[in-house]
Amino acid sequence: MRIVLTIFAILGVILLALLVFVLLLIAALLFAPFRYRIWGQKEDAVCADIRLHWLLHAVGVRIVYAKEGVQWTLRLFGIPIKRSKKKPPQEQAEKQTETEEELPQEKTEPDGLKEETPSGAKPKEEEEAPAKPEPSLIEEKEEEQAPKESFFVRIRKKIKELLDTVRCLYELFIRKKNLLRDYLKKKSVKEAVLAVWDVLKWLLLHIAPQKLSGWVAFGAKDPAVTGEVTALAGVLYPVYGEKFSFYPDFSSPGVRGEVLCTGRIRLIGIVVRSVRLYRDQNLRTVIKEAMAVKDQMLAAVPEMKQILGKA
Repeated sequence: MRIVLTIFAILGVILLALLVFVLLLIAALLFAPFRYRIWGQKEDAVCADIRLHWLLHAVGVRIVYAKEGVQWTLRLFGIPIKRSKKKPPQEQAEKQTETEEELPQEKTEPDGLKEETPSGAKPKEEEEAPAKPEPSLIEEKEEEQAPKESFFVRIRKKIKELLDTVRCLYELFIRKKNLLRDYLKKKSVKEAVLAVWDVLKWLLLHIAPQKLSGWVAFGAKDPAVTGEVTALAGVLYPVYGEKFSFYPDFSSPGVRGEVLCTGRIRLIGIVVRSVRLYRDQNLRTVIKEAMAVKDQMLAAVPEMKQILGKA
């Protein structure tokens, strides 16, 4: 009996330890921020280096973009676990040439060993293949079977179909306009849109870079366009701050520059706001009404066709 109790006690301690570990892991995922660092450069070519790490670099991902392509690495406690298998184009070309050199050449039979067929004899495939009817004869038979309509009758039908289609589209447009206008005028829809916009605005501000530095040089073929972009950059100066510079280039058109930004993303705020939106009864009602409006709009085409005589 004591042995059984001891086994159950050990199992309980193990399960409790696993439960505590899972709870700590969930808490770390929710409260420990994911930090990112993005570096990009544009001169003759585009280069980028994106790094994402979590829990003091316990887990890290690095993505590098260069002329050779995209390379990524997954690290756990600084040890690379998985890398991208894509190789640079030069290595792939060298490997392909090596394999082509190693492949044996196709064997050709000497002229004396080739099978000779009598001049008058035909191959077996040609003898066994049944004779196929000519496509011209099939087309002529189909045209004879189908009754021909006069040119004016066909033109009249086309014009009638076109007019009926235009009338259907006009009626459908009027119905869509009324449906959308009545739907968007509802107070519940406006409140739902405001709630979603508040969450999206918070999310954009939350994931926005906390530090931004670098420079950008812009030039267009038309100097007036360069001046307008420079004026816009001056208006947006309070947004990108003092560590980021903008240089107008009136001599050579193009975009050059270097950007470095860092930031962090915390999941707890995203989860709380997602749950709040999910539990919003008004938003659920608005989504159901939107699906009903969508079904009515899609069903409007066959209804219009029935009204107008199945045009």
